[in-house]
Amino acid sequence: MLYIESMENLFYYTDPYCREIDAKVTDVQDITEQQAHQLSVSLGKVPHDVCAVLFSTTIFYPEGGGQPGDRGTVTIGGHSFEIIDTHKKHNNVIHKGQEAGDERDSDGGLGIVPVHFVACSKNLIHAGDEAHLVLDWDHRYAFMQLHTAQHLLSGLMFSKLGIGTVSVHLGVDNLTVEVSEPEINESDMLLIEDAANDAVLSGLNVSCSFLSHSEAEALHMRRSIKVDTDVRVVRIADLDAIACGGMHVKCTSECRIVLYQGQEKIRGNIRTIWKAGTAAMDQIHADHDIVRRLCALQSARPEELFGISDALQKSLVQERAEKSRLSLMLAKSLIDARIAGKASSCAFVLDSEMDLKSFASAAEGYDNLALAAVKKDSGKILWLVVLKGRYEKIQFSEVRSRLLGPLGAKGGGRSPLFQGMAAECTDESIAEFLRGFEAMAGEA
Repeated sequence: MLYIESMENLFYYTDPYCREIDAKVTDVQDITEQQAHQLSVSLGKVPHDVCAVLFSTTIFYPEGGGQPGDRGTVTIGGHSFEIIDTHKKHNNVIHKGQEAGDERDSDGGLGIVPVHFVACSKNLIHAGDEAHLVLDWDHRYAFMQLHTAQHLLSGLMFSKLGIGTVSVHLGVDNLTVEVSEPEINESDMLLIEDAANDAVLSGLNVSCSFLSHSEAEALHMRRSIKVDTDVRVVRIADLDAIACGGMHVKCTSECRIVLYQGQEKIRGNIRTIWKAGTAAMDQIHADHDIVRRLCALQSARPEELFGISDALQKSLVQERAEKSRLSLMLAKSLIDARIAGKASSCAFVLDSEMDLKSFASAAEGYDNLALAAVKKDSGKILWLVVLKGRYEKIQFSEVRSRLLGPLGAKGGGRSPLFQGMAAECTDESIAEFLRGFEAMAGEA
């Protein structure tokens, strides 16, 4: 059981804008299997050497409430190590006035022990070491902007549209708000976007404070309180108040801008997608650059781009249709040339620009046809076999075992058309397959 008498040791709450601090190592442990799994989920890949470190005080926010944990560096004895993530332990803190063994849920912002995952061997850090912690401020501040913007959006959707938030996720590039609705009009989301940006421009005060459970309940917040302990409440002026343990900016103007990016269905609900803060500004700059380059490419004004794009799309559809028509004609003429004056069978290797689908379509115009075609394509072999009319008595299983088998070919189909692929093989192997097919067709 760890004893902490004051939340003042958690500087990310008492001074959210503090970027570096001195602390003392209080414990060093190997990471557990559960922690390793959590790191693999949040980071994708876990370094070979990682240990779990506790400090006497910290500025590193531990992952929670949809907000990722902080990262940065720790310097001990002149050596710097990367802090790759920060998580938390629950129900292992005794506060002043609390009886030992009284393990209350700590999700309201109380009873949190930040666990810092340091990329180094456990034997390089020891309890009692003096440490200097430095936050990756750009990473932290981006999520402070996003989290505050999320409160704005959830609060506005609730107050203006009566829509409740089911879950949220703060990502590197965007934030999502899942809402309890089967569908939402785009116009309603643009209304929320406008209202959120009005709040950003108004520079509303964002405050965080701990209230007793009864005081928090008296606020009649849009979401029920999930803990029995004191509650950390985040307020955006008179616009929104909600129980939250996450990190936020001091003023809505720091969110800079909020952008609606679209929506998608999930579990019968709608997940709305947004950008805010630095990520939103980066998106605006990227979009502007794309439009500028397209205008230069087409010698056009921005408002003309849609018309030009529409015309190009229609032209492309027409060109594809014409190409398909010509490919079909070419396939038919090649088949006719190969079977002229002899039985209706042919086998050949196609040019890389020709399409097997055209030969499959052309085959529909023949009553009797035995066709084998092979095409080399990006390091593999594509094959097509057609057995129509009197050639249907040839069993494809025999073609597969005698001719395609030696090529290591895979695939199949339904009479009269069969197709598939094989690994790239020698020209002689392909020629042997085609000769074997001609001989088999000649015996039919």
